Amino acid sequence: MNTTVYAIDTTTHQSAWSVPTSGYLALSENGVLYIVERSTAGTTGKIYAFNVK
Repeated sequence: MNTTVYAIDTTTHQSAWSVPTSGYLALSENGVLYIVERSTAGTTGKIYAFNVK
């Protein structure tokens, strides 16, 4: 199972950046990508926010 989120440049089709986490993704109208990490037993997942515009 891959546990990395990748951003792909739409012009070059190459990886622009990556984050070593997985979880639930949401994209806001303002171009903010939110990643809510899946929590495992006894841990609290983190929330990440990236400006992708």
